[in-house]
Amino acid sequence: MPLLSGKDKNARLWTLLHQTRHATYTARKNELAKLGIMSRWVPVVNYIHHAGGTASPSEISRMLFRSRNSVSQLLSRMEKEGVVTKTMDRNRKHMIEVSLTQKGMQVLHLSERSETIDRIFSALSEKQREQLESYLEILLEKAFEETGMEWDSSPLRSFLQDLKGYQHDGSDSATL
Repeated sequence: MPLLSGKDKNARLWTLLHQTRHATYTARKNELAKLGIMSRWVPVVNYIHHAGGTASPSEISRMLFRSRNSVSQLLSRMEKEGVVTKTMDRNRKHMIEVSLTQKGMQVLHLSERSETIDRIFSALSEKQREQLESYLEILLEKAFEETGMEWDSSPLRSFLQDLKGYQHDGSDSATL
């Protein structure tokens, strides 16, 4: 069998990364649906919680790599479902502040543990998971560089650093 060129190897890596992400996301989406949680809500409630309880739509947009319009639509749907509230920021006029409702806190709590993700990652040893994390961090930083975004001041970077030290204390199987 002929050796792949560097370009072909990168295409294969990209395909593997993309398909792994898609399959993992689909499995997690199915698990969350059984709990009555939309998978699109999870990164939003996690970011708001880790940002201190409130965040602006612009901050959420930067964190999720989504357009402000798509985040605005998502937040409106989440507000209709009772997951978040949107209020005017008292300190900055014309700025919207998004915060979690009691239902949003339930979504956060229920989505913290994932048996599906645990089963998927159990295919890797602890050392392999640590290596994967390191490699993904390198690629993410390079991707930021390619997009012209500042990694060092990115809310995603500080969010990921916060998560590194975060440990969940248990799991629940309740639904909303």
